[in-house]
Amino acid sequence: MPRAFHSVPSILVALALLTLACSGGSTPSSTSAPTATPLATEAAVDVPPLTADQRALAANVLRSDAFLTALLRDHPADVRPAASWHEGPLILGAAVTIILDPPVTLEHTWPGVVHQDGATPPYRQQRLRYRAEGVSEMQVLIDLERREVVSISPYKARRYLPIEDTPEG
Repeated sequence: MPRAFHSVPSILVALALLTLACSGGSTPSSTSAPTATPLATEAAVDVPPLTADQRALAANVLRSDAFLTALLRDHPADVRPAASWHEGPLILGAAVTIILDPPVTLEHTWPGVVHQDGATPPYRQQRLRYRAEGVSEMQVLIDLERREVVSISPYKARRYLPIEDTPEG
């Protein structure tokens, strides 16, 4: 399991270790995470676990994601084993949990996904701007077919605050 890291090189090392570790609309309120997509893992339904190739691909996608790398640059974090992100029996990609210790406050425009019946893929991407205070865990969803991070959700936080974008003038 990767230990704390504080720099870009150590982020890359920690994310590389993910491969080894991986074996096996409403306005955001101050009490709920502003995401519409629940975590779906192998335990939720009978879905095959990710293959070694899928876990390796997920680790490569995490390593190459500029937003995630910049986000974690100054924050100690542990990357947990990847699980299947799925819709029923269909594996959409990988779900990775990142533990932040100590908890941090983050304000960004976050990439996210919302379930969309009948679409391919069965989600649509969205971006929400908010501040998350006391974030101790984030979930990252990786679309393996598109080879990209499609959602970063600080889903364990003390408080979520929407940020209003002000018109430039």
